[in-house]
Amino acid sequence: MIMMISIAYVLLAACGKVQNSSSQERQTYNPTLPAGSAGFVPVQSAIIQKCGGCHAWVSWSEAQFVSNGYVVPGNPGASQLYARNIGATSGAGPRTMPPMGQTPMTNDELGAMVAWINSL
Repeated sequence: MIMMISIAYVLLAACGKVQNSSSQERQTYNPTLPAGSAGFVPVQSAIIQKCGGCHAWVSWSEAQFVSNGYVVPGNPGASQLYARNIGATSGAGPRTMPPMGQTPMTNDELGAMVAWINSL
């Protein structure tokens, strides 16, 4: 009987949430985000919400977006992160994000991204 209770306990414990078991739970288990400028905060929130289901880089700091070539300070048009979300057909990269069926960034979110990139 004790053996069965022990097995049941182990099985029930295995059913609990696993840290970062899905991208939607990232905020629950990793609520601290890298520091950045005030303009980066709404952009990072949109990136986490719209890109976090597929991309691990959503928790990057603004410096990492620049150093990894996703953002060109002061130049949204040359910034891959922006170009891929606005429907660009040339330049930093054609629109490939989000995949069909996923919710794209809103005009307000894209506007915040432009303001943030221009402020760098």
